[in-house]
Amino acid sequence: MNSRAQHIADALVKGAAGRRLNPSEAMALVDEPTPDLLQALGDAAHANRVARHGNRATYVFNVQINPSNVCSGRCEFCRYSVESLDDPRAYSLDEHEILEKVTHLAPTEVHITGGLNDLWPYERCRDLVRELRSQHAALHIKAFDAVEVEHFATASGEGVAGILAELIDAGVNALPGGGAEMFSERLRQRFWPGKMPARQWLAVHEQAHRIGLPTNATMLFGLGDTWEERVDHMLALRSSQDRCPGYECFIPLAYQPGDTDPVAHGPTPFVSLYVLALARLVLDNIPHIKSYWPSLGVPAAAAGLGYGADDMDGTLSEERIMHAAGASAPGGLARRRMAEMITIAGFEPVERDGLFHPVAASRGDRIGTRVSPQDDSASRPFRVSMIPYGNMAPYVQLGPPEGGSFVEEFPRASLASLRAGSVVASCAPVGGLPRLRGTVDCLGAFGIAARGPVQSVLLLSHVPFDDLRASDSVWVTDETASSVRLLCLLLGRDRGSGDLPRRAFDLAQASAALVIGDNAFLAHVRDGLYRGVRYPHVIDLSGEWYQRTGLPFVFARWVVRRDAPAHVRESLTAWLEQFRSREDELVAAAVPGEAQRLGLPADRVADYHAGVVRVLGPDEIRGQEAFLREWRLYSGTLAGGEPQWIAP
Repeated sequence: MNSRAQHIADALVKGAAGRRLNPSEAMALVDEPTPDLLQALGDAAHANRVARHGNRATYVFNVQINPSNVCSGRCEFCRYSVESLDDPRAYSLDEHEILEKVTHLAPTEVHITGGLNDLWPYERCRDLVRELRSQHAALHIKAFDAVEVEHFATASGEGVAGILAELIDAGVNALPGGGAEMFSERLRQRFWPGKMPARQWLAVHEQAHRIGLPTNATMLFGLGDTWEERVDHMLALRSSQDRCPGYECFIPLAYQPGDTDPVAHGPTPFVSLYVLALARLVLDNIPHIKSYWPSLGVPAAAAGLGYGADDMDGTLSEERIMHAAGASAPGGLARRRMAEMITIAGFEPVERDGLFHPVAASRGDRIGTRVSPQDDSASRPFRVSMIPYGNMAPYVQLGPPEGGSFVEEFPRASLASLRAGSVVASCAPVGGLPRLRGTVDCLGAFGIAARGPVQSVLLLSHVPFDDLRASDSVWVTDETASSVRLLCLLLGRDRGSGDLPRRAFDLAQASAALVIGDNAFLAHVRDGLYRGVRYPHVIDLSGEWYQRTGLPFVFARWVVRRDAPAHVRESLTAWLEQFRSREDELVAAAVPGEAQRLGLPADRVADYHAGVVRVLGPDEIRGQEAFLREWRLYSGTLAGGEPQWIAP
């Protein structure tokens, strides 16, 4: 075997095992694509995909809403948009049409995206989301791509961060991945010069991730792009996910040319399958790869499930954009047809929600329920924030409380949702509870705690813990609210605030990294390996607290908004009491799925769950009180009440 062939073989072995490919290895896989290499690439991608997701392939019952096709973007490749309402192809929906469609179809998810125009300015788009949320509390709303968000920010003068915060408050659950096209400046200047460059698109998505809003990512291929440009696009997304995690899914979009386009034909099935398989191997840190049937066509999309993809998107009633471009796939696939196509491809069909959870586990029969203004409040589904970490899996296993639905949010984002009233209950970070005083009440003695090491709240450091000083820096995940305060307390209590390390915003330059949740647990299992770097010092902050105080550490408590109706409190209380009586059963039932999701042995995951305390006793309550008391004393000595490197 020559050196090139060995290089490719080594890359395939690494990719199949889920290990990170370096840029040289990724480029080697596309140097000379051949049918034989496609087969080998597909085998490696399939092994990677099965290790992550088993034999399941998911789809969602969704509706695409394109409020108008009038757009000022003038992208040369787009056959969907028109410049004004004077064009005979132009249309603009009104709110009544959209709301009636959603009510009639009762989907699990809506995907909203449209053109850049004055017909649907920001305030109107935001208010549409707010009305959808008021009428359909359990609906997953994925709305407005990065280009639209930037357009809203520019037109309103509010800035991207302000727009995203308002959209979350209105009811947006996620951003779609459109507008990325191809991260090639050569192609941007040729086909979409008025659209934001790659760095701006990535910046919008990373800002969304920082405030707990998950997003998708796309790549438009087949418009004269090279294999090198495709790999560069994937590597840019991978780096963005490393910097600021939050991409849930990657969707390669095969270009659909029209009669007058600069390319005569779209990508062949060979190229489309090659892109899917390559994506699964290169994007090791993005959980899901979508085989998007409106773009690829149904046969190629179904085949894509054997080349690394684990999702076929959804029923997409009235999808317009790809079909305006000339896509030959049917305009909407019924749920039964989706399941049949997945089965024929050799996989187990699983209908999911917008968070990639099986529908039965999170939304059940309440999907798309309409609530009219005159309905009694007892009939309205209420929203419960659910932290997307393994330690919460037993709660997900139980399913939502009667009359409620789960909304996936990271810890800090759940605090904002509680303040805004967009959720009624959450397992809220204890570190943020003082800011919610007067707004929420604790729901009994339920939460997340540990009597010693917890394995999922870690400081990964190049420097021994006791040697960290002001000359060092700590990178802090934006997901945390309690753990960051615990770290500050452990670092600052004995040495004073003047000797605290600086906050690092570049992980590569940091002396240490605070990591929580599943990422921390995986780093613990891998002996300090995180994002390709092995940290010699792995400090379990819960264990450190226990060693210093002899008390458990409480990370989160189940709380309910004080203004919640009586029937909501009763439902939540009954749900938690049911959890108490079935905890062991629910943990045991959750372990196999978590093990598969994380790619770990079941006994290793079971050991982790054994260290998590969810029904709190007197010692846990004393531990919580001690932490909050010490934090008040410590933060009272600081200017502004908190270390500057704690994000507000």
